[in-house]
Amino acid sequence: MFPQRDMTLSNWLIKGRKFKKQYAGNVYRNFSMTSRSEITVPAKNFKKKVKYNTYLLKSTSWEESQLDLKIKAEALYNIFNKRISKASKKIQHVFTFNNIVAMLISLKSFIFIRSKKSKNLDFFNLLVNPLFLLYCYTMLKKNVSHGIDSVPLENITIPNIYRLSNLLKNKMYKPNPIKRIFIPKAGGKMRPIGIASTQDKIVQKAILVLLEPIFDLDFLDVSHGFRKNKSCHSALEYIFFHWGSTKWFIEADFISCFDNFSHSTLLSLINKKIKDYHFSRLIFNQLKVGYIYFSNLYDSSLINKKGSPQGSLLSPLFL
Repeated sequence: MFPQRDMTLSNWLIKGRKFKKQYAGNVYRNFSMTSRSEITVPAKNFKKKVKYNTYLLKSTSWEESQLDLKIKAEALYNIFNKRISKASKKIQHVFTFNNIVAMLISLKSFIFIRSKKSKNLDFFNLLVNPLFLLYCYTMLKKNVSHGIDSVPLENITIPNIYRLSNLLKNKMYKPNPIKRIFIPKAGGKMRPIGIASTQDKIVQKAILVLLEPIFDLDFLDVSHGFRKNKSCHSALEYIFFHWGSTKWFIEADFISCFDNFSHSTLLSLINKKIKDYHFSRLIFNQLKVGYIYFSNLYDSSLINKKGSPQGSLLSPLFL
């Protein structure tokens, strides 16, 4: 019933037992044509305990059948069934199985029309749907650091999702300032990381789900960073099969790239792809929100004039 995935080398390295039996031990590979050789060790035990159904973590695509959407809707409804039953009658009337199916069908149709490069779509109307926000909430990583609201993702309730939807519909939603922390960087420097509040993470994920299929079509196949079905493992797989005679690798780094790109330039590029004022305004507010640095409040900035903080769900796509 579920769509089949191709068993690539990267999947074998992470999940495949056959690969471990067939290629037991270390795999050696010579890149330099000298006495030095590189060693690749098969990955071990990458499985993690996931509270939610892993099938839900896949984004909806226009290739999914109606049966697949119903299976996904049933899984989503079963996860939150107890929470919905304890909520008010008004919320129970909104968060029904049939409404979840309708939302997934709308999302599938939206992605299909986007593949035809139609600009005049109502992005904002789909984003403010409370069922769509709930769907995006399930795709967020749990047990991560929380922002200035000090609310873990696990504490989000169905009424919280419904309240966030109403704030977005009434144009009353304002993102909270980002909590800034510093982590060590190679060379002894410190890297600034921005941690958004819980409701802002849900909104950022919703924006990402709608924007990613649009701009992903313009990316090159050799780009593996922060993309769907691509990772460091897919990049290593490509190198393993296509760069057999490579002797040297050069690592390049753009200094403070996240912190210095122009907001107006980015928004002009986004507006060429979409024609939705309220949706663009929501992206603008996410870019302009500043940060609070609790260790030194004098270094805090409540307005961001350029760039996007590292740690935001939208930053990798914007760059």
